[in-house]
Amino acid sequence: MKLKKIKEYKGVFSLFEVEVKARVEDIGSIENWILELGAIFQKVIFQSDIYFQHPTRDFAQTDEALRIRITDNKNYLTYKGAKLDSTSKTREEFEIEVQEPLKLSEILTKIGLIPIKKVVKSRKSYLYKDITIFLDNVDELGFYIELEIAVSDERQIPAARNRLFSLFKQLKIPPQNFERRSYLELLMDL
Repeated sequence: MKLKKIKEYKGVFSLFEVEVKARVEDIGSIENWILELGAIFQKVIFQSDIYFQHPTRDFAQTDEALRIRITDNKNYLTYKGAKLDSTSKTREEFEIEVQEPLKLSEILTKIGLIPIKKVVKSRKSYLYKDITIFLDNVDELGFYIELEIAVSDERQIPAARNRLFSLFKQLKIPPQNFERRSYLELLMDL
């Protein structure tokens, strides 16, 4: 499970995003099940993430990440702090939209950051009640499902997390398929 505090989300401040991810073998069946539940298809997103390493601080050791995300229509620079606990993906995250991601990549390289890995995926987005569902096809890794829900109060996090795990149970995704590592970590472990 990943939990990140969002400074501003759709005009509302201090929301929290609770996220749980799992590996899946048969993405077609999962897609059919979420449609049968009443999930509404939103869009297909293509994402290419370029991850950078700091020249003097090993992000693998500090559990940080710096990436440029290139999508169909918007691009972002994202910094992710270390995970804050041993059981979830709770971490601080900062993100800003950028207009010219390849120029930014050149700038980061010129100042000494090292591009280390590219994570490429196609992502189908669905909405089920207030839960966002992503069906990901990640190059070299295969298929994953991510469930996300935003809450406005930290006290709502346990209930939101329980709802996500309940939906996983409805989709017959076993707990051993849950994945706490990021796609970058999974690719680096290959």
